[in-house]
Amino acid sequence: MPIFAGRYALRDDPTQIHLYPVITSIIERFQHNTGLAVEFRRPVAEPALPFDALRHLGYIIEEALINIWKHARANRGWVEVTQSDDAIQVVIGDDGIGFDPVTVAAWPAGSRGWGLQNIAERAVQMGGVSTIHAAPGQGTRRLPCPCPWPTVRRRPVTRCWRMYGTYSGSDCG
Repeated sequence: MPIFAGRYALRDDPTQIHLYPVITSIIERFQHNTGLAVEFRRPVAEPALPFDALRHLGYIIEEALINIWKHARANRGWVEVTQSDDAIQVVIGDDGIGFDPVTVAAWPAGSRGWGLQNIAERAVQMGGVSTIHAAPGQGTRRLPCPCPWPTVRRRPVTRCWRMYGTYSGSDCG
């Protein structure tokens, strides 16, 4: 089964799609297909985002996880969602071998993939930015946002997912 099968969650009825189930579906499918542990960290209040934002964030997360699987030699990864009143930030990270972003950016166009460029373009389409913090031997953190959403609404989440370890949210039982 291909690891990008989580995309099907992004093709459902747009009025019934919410951020946390989309991310959970992508992570679960990824873990099932690769065996790589991925933790999902998030606040209890789920932001209500426009469908296009959900779609772009889903594809960003999927692309970043695929990059971790293909290149990082990581033992684990994580997806972390944080939010303020007018923005959401998604951080995707790993404990892998890391890389030098400057060196990778200098590679000839035909010798590098499209993953990082796709992530950056999708973040820009949402009004955000994509920043990569990486260094050889230090793992990688991809920050594809903050993405401004002036109409972000918070919806309580009744269930907390524990991929492994602990969730630090005060409302999580």
